[in-house]
Amino acid sequence: MREAALPICPESADWDAARPEAQADRLLIDRCRAGEVAAWEMLYRQCHGPLLLAIKIFLGRYSAGEDLAEEIAARVWFNLVDENGALLDRFDARRGCRLTTFLAALAKRDVLRYLRGERRRHARENASRPSLGSQRAVPPAPEADFSVSLDEFLDTLSLREREFCETYLLANSHDDLGEFSAANRWQLRHRVRRKLIDFLEGE
Repeated sequence: MREAALPICPESADWDAARPEAQADRLLIDRCRAGEVAAWEMLYRQCHGPLLLAIKIFLGRYSAGEDLAEEIAARVWFNLVDENGALLDRFDARRGCRLTTFLAALAKRDVLRYLRGERRRHARENASRPSLGSQRAVPPAPEADFSVSLDEFLDTLSLREREFCETYLLANSHDDLGEFSAANRWQLRHRVRRKLIDFLEGE
């Protein structure tokens, strides 16, 4: 089956019309591709947390814990640094989305690739155990069940929790934190984390 192309964010008119945050993401990418080690470190610090969160949401209740999410995130980072960031260079700030959204799209492809591989592995195991009869291992659910979207999780949040998750946790932005007091940030982070656990466990 041919893989779908990378999801594309709605396109803006030009560079000047792009969001300042997206422009900053693009400039950071350019510094990475120019070979600045500090820029790569900054990119990792800004994006790794939101990337892991997106992967866990995509995996849903099929997540095997932190190790699997980290493994898939490592694949995304390997692909990003390969060939001097050629894949990373495909990010277009004019399309109206943040770099974290672009990385989430890459992660979703890797999650689906992993789950397809698991389906094939289960099928081979079942085929090699004809004597097990009705006790054969149950294969993973159909692929469609795995395509859990960020929107599905965000819909479980209150308006305030969703705003905090989108503008701070997923975007990893500290620009608008003035409206969130330290106590408020702690409460919101705790509530979002609790709801994420419930969501991933299918409760």
